Amino acid sequence: MWWISLLVFLFLAYILLILVYHQGFERTPIIDNSGAGQTSISIVIPVRNEAANILDLLQDISEQAYAKELFEIIIVDDHSIDQTLSLLYQFQEAHPELAIQILELRNAKVEQAFKKAAIEMALANANGTLILTTDGDCRVPSHWLRSFANYYEQEHCKLMTGPVKFEYTPGRLVEEFQALDFVCMMGITAGAIQTGLHHMGNGANLCYERAAFDEVGGYKDNATYASGDDLFLMHKIAARYPGQVRFVKNLQAQVVTKPQETWSAFLQQRLRWSSKSTAYQEKQMTLILGLVYLVNLLTPVLLVLGLCYEPARMPLLGILGIKWFVDLRFLNLVSGFFSMRRLMRSIIPIGILHIVYIVGVGTLGTLVSFDWKGRKIRR
Repeated sequence: MWWISLLVFLFLAYILLILVYHQGFERTPIIDNSGAGQTSISIVIPVRNEAANILDLLQDISEQAYAKELFEIIIVDDHSIDQTLSLLYQFQEAHPELAIQILELRNAKVEQAFKKAAIEMALANANGTLILTTDGDCRVPSHWLRSFANYYEQEHCKLMTGPVKFEYTPGRLVEEFQALDFVCMMGITAGAIQTGLHHMGNGANLCYERAAFDEVGGYKDNATYASGDDLFLMHKIAARYPGQVRFVKNLQAQVVTKPQETWSAFLQQRLRWSSKSTAYQEKQMTLILGLVYLVNLLTPVLLVLGLCYEPARMPLLGILGIKWFVDLRFLNLVSGFFSMRRLMRSIIPIGILHIVYIVGVGTLGTLVSFDWKGRKIRR
C-alpha cells in the first residue's frame, strides 16, 4: 500500500534528521576558556519596558571577568513606557568605570522591525571588533565575554551563537514546556551547525564580527520582518563565509532568560518567530520545518491507524516506537549537558502538548498577525 510506504518514508526521514542532530551535538567541542581574552566587544541590548529586569543584567555585565577597557555597553530603548530609561541613566551615573551608551529609538522612522532598527542604531555607534547581542530580560555568567573572546581568538570565526536557557518553576507546565522545548532547540542548534546541515541561533546570545555584518549588508532585504535579527544575519554570513559560523558549547557562555508566563503570551512569541519561516535564505531549513510539521501532524494519525488497522499495525507502531526512542535519547543527551534532566519527568504531557504546538503554530504562523510588547504586528 503506497500510503503506508509514504508514511514510513516521512518518519524515517525525521528519525535520520534527529540522529544527525544527535551526532552533531556530541561532536561539538566544549571550548577552552582559560585565556583572558584581548578582543574589543560592543555589547548591544535593545530594550522595551524592561524596568523589572534590566538592572540585573547590567549588574551581571559590570561583574564580568574581562578587562573593562575592552568592552562597552550600548543600550537602545525602544519606546519604553515604564521606568526603563530612568533606571538606565541612574545605572550609568552610578558606574562611571563602565563605557555605557544609552540611545533612544524614539525619533527613528520604523514600521515594525523595531529590534533590527535598534541594533542598527547601536552598531552605528559601536567601537568593538565583536558585536555581542542579548536581551534586557537575560542574565549572564561572569565569564560570558571571555567565552566568546576566547573562541573567536582560537577559531577566528565570523559569527558565534551561544546557549540560551529558560528558568522555570517546577510544577508549572507552561514554564516546563518552554524550558524543555528550548533545551531541544539548543541541541538542534549545535548539531545543525556542527554538521553543516543548516544554521540557527538566538539573538539573546549572538556574537559576530562588526566587519562581517557590514560585509553582508546587515539587515538589508529583511527589514519588513518583525523577527529575524538573528537567523537572517546568520544565513547571510554563513553563505559569505562557509564554515565560519559556530556554536559556543560552554555553560560559561550561556545566558538565562525567563519563559512566558501564560500560554497566550507563549503563543504570541512563537507566532512572531515562525512568521519569517518562509523567507529563510537556507531553503533546507524551510524543508526541515515542513518535515517536522508533517511528522507531528501525522503522529496521532499513525497511532490510530496502527491500533485500528491490523494489516499495517506492525510497521506503523514500529516506526512510531523508533521515533519516540530517538527523540527521547536526543532529549536526554542535551538536557543532561544543560543540567536540566529533571524536566524529563514531565515528558508525557510536554510531548503531547508539543505535537499540538508544532501543528498549531506551524499552521497559524504564516497566516495571522500577532501582538508583541504592546504592538500589533501584521503579517
